[in-house]
Amino acid sequence: MTPPRVRYSYYIAKEEKALRKEERSHTAQNSVLDSNKVEVKKQVLDKRPVSGWVTGRWDACSLTCGNGLQKRPVQCQSLEGRPAADCDSTTRPAAMRACGDPCPVWDVGPWSQCSKSCGRGFKRRHVRCVTHTGLNLPRDHCSGQRKPQELDFCNLKPC
Repeated sequence: MTPPRVRYSYYIAKEEKALRKEERSHTAQNSVLDSNKVEVKKQVLDKRPVSGWVTGRWDACSLTCGNGLQKRPVQCQSLEGRPAADCDSTTRPAAMRACGDPCPVWDVGPWSQCSKSCGRGFKRRHVRCVTHTGLNLPRDHCSGQRKPQELDFCNLKPC
């Protein structure tokens, strides 16, 4: 009976490949002490990133219009997905940002002529709620601001 053929395969990280190439070149040039090999290997392994920043989704803006804020979770995690503390703080992604579109405003037209040439009459003007680009909106979109007068009395002269 013949013994079974077994094939083993393994993964070598790029840094380890570079380390082995470096070790081969050192041994070809001169003899390197084993303690130096261990020290070089330790230095290369110390440079390998162990943890990284993980970000969540942005929350909704704190305001529907105006200068609001959005937040998101930012956490340092190990390669296994556990919380860690060894991430580079200089590369930490932002956890907060400004948000919000400009608020709609009341657009006020000019007053009309007085309805009477003498005595008490009234005058009108158009008042509409618009976006910062001039698009008309329903009046309730401007409810956060006091609505200007559309109708007023006028008295040009006594009759």
